[in-house]
Amino acid sequence: MIAGGAGTLLALGLLGFAGALAARADLAWIFSLALGLSIFAGNWSELAVTQLSIGLDRVVLFIAFVAFVVRRTSTARGSRLEPAHWLLLLAAVYAVVSAIWVGTLTEREGMFHLLDTFGLVPFAMFVAAPHVFASERQLRILLWMLTSVGAYLSVTALFETVRLNAFIFPQYIVDPDVGIHFGRARGPFAEAVANGLAIFACGVAAIILASMSRRLAVRMTCIAVVGAASSALVMTLTRAIWLGSVVAILVALLAVRRLRPYAFVAIPFLVAVVFVTVSVVPELGTRAAERQAAQAPIWDRINTTNAAFRMLDERPLLGFGWDRFTEESEPYLRQKDDIPLTGRDTDLHNVFLARAVELGVLGGALWLAAFVMAVVLPAFASASRALEPWRIGLLAITIQWIVAASLGPLPYVFANLLLWTWAGLVYPHRRACLAEARRPLADRRWEVGYST
Repeated sequence: MIAGGAGTLLALGLLGFAGALAARADLAWIFSLALGLSIFAGNWSELAVTQLSIGLDRVVLFIAFVAFVVRRTSTARGSRLEPAHWLLLLAAVYAVVSAIWVGTLTEREGMFHLLDTFGLVPFAMFVAAPHVFASERQLRILLWMLTSVGAYLSVTALFETVRLNAFIFPQYIVDPDVGIHFGRARGPFAEAVANGLAIFACGVAAIILASMSRRLAVRMTCIAVVGAASSALVMTLTRAIWLGSVVAILVALLAVRRLRPYAFVAIPFLVAVVFVTVSVVPELGTRAAERQAAQAPIWDRINTTNAAFRMLDERPLLGFGWDRFTEESEPYLRQKDDIPLTGRDTDLHNVFLARAVELGVLGGALWLAAFVMAVVLPAFASASRALEPWRIGLLAITIQWIVAASLGPLPYVFANLLLWTWAGLVYPHRRACLAEARRPLADRRWEVGYST
């Protein structure tokens, strides 16, 4: 183990080297690397990789943003602010003021929840993404990174399920004292919901990469990743992931006319995946049945949701302040005849309701309006032929995220970063795509670098 002082000097030296490299490297590589490393966010101390108090993913992402700003400034290429950008800015300012008001901005947990859960960093990714991943080659870099991560997460989920602990990296995944949901496929997140969200999104990326590639080897690799990811979703033993995945797949297929026939194939395919997975790992069925019958998580959700509505009724306009639900909710918990009194010191398991309780109706509405304009509307809007696979992918990822957000707090760095990065790739081109549809086919130019 490197001594603290030497480790810090080494880290600073690497930081300087990385900064110099970022000045010349393609930003698509740096942002993709930061996104990939974020699967270890919150658990870097278990890896003993750095002596710094922040994760390596944040260091790389910081370098990427600095390089991005410097390059945009030096080339004098301004970015036109769209309505969604203004809404995101207003929501961010409101949340920061709320955090200052209640004192959570200076608390480590409150600050990082503001950055990751509310979305200050994902908002920045939304703005930067269309410039960073502007060409087909840069988009392929992102897709390859996500497909590789999906393969790693899926194989790790299998090893966790069949208890091949010696093959699992990093080893903290099999440590019951690290994270939660031990006994499920929780991956490097040490949390099954975060793992499921990531596996699903990476599976979507693998499908898009397969559709873009002409090489048979690449297509077969992507198909293998999609198959492994489908089984890994079952292995998370998480109802929110099961429900979200099924709903997301069906909505994405039914929303696109040419894909609707595949919706009738998707259902038997999903049933077959579950059957094969349970057949290969017999004890998985028993564990899945135990999870399905578990009542304590449902009691927590019911009790905290009822408390949230009581809190919202008391302070509807401005709320209780950013990241204050857990500390303020206990007086609002009530015993019910048929449900034990649980939920103390528990996060509210509904992102949308949490925004309203902590930021009030005003702040919650600002955040929701920005989310709808930046993520939801582009997912359902029309797109050019080049952007259509990305729009469909955004639709699937968004639906799965919404389902999970309705049933959990979602403080997951990777899932939030990827959602807003993906939305950023689609949103800025909406007007161009609509204008393109009115131009003659021979005159069309694909905005993100695809050829006709």
